[in-house]
Amino acid sequence: MLRLLGSAAVGVLAAAVGTGAHRFNPPVGLLLALLIVASAGVLVRAWAGPWGVVVLGAVLLAVIIVLARPGPGGDALVVAQPIGYGWFGSVLVIAAVGLLPRGWFSDRSMGTRRGARPHRRIARGGGCGRHVRHASGNCKGGS
Repeated sequence: MLRLLGSAAVGVLAAAVGTGAHRFNPPVGLLLALLIVASAGVLVRAWAGPWGVVVLGAVLLAVIIVLARPGPGGDALVVAQPIGYGWFGSVLVIAAVGLLPRGWFSDRSMGTRRGARPHRRIARGGGCGRHVRHASGNCKGGS
């Protein structure tokens, strides 16, 4: 539960910073804002899993919608222009991160397949002397 709340906080921060950055020097600002969102998505996916990405996307979209509404003076931070539509499309970046393979965010070694025994050395006697017998049964190493 705490990780989902953290994902929501990351979503609020990414949406606020991205909303401010997306109109800076178009299209560089939009690309920077999308990079911020992608980084937030990777962070949350690695930390909180796929449900964290769902929370991040929902909070990001909600904050962008709130910031797109006109303020008391009639000004809006996200306007109905192509750059504003592109910023609303940042939710698609979160969806793309959510669809990335789970193994990319795993703490397991990339060389270890699921269900495979890890490569390890087992110290046994019986014919190897001072050498170490490998899990496959062959003698390895030693001098």
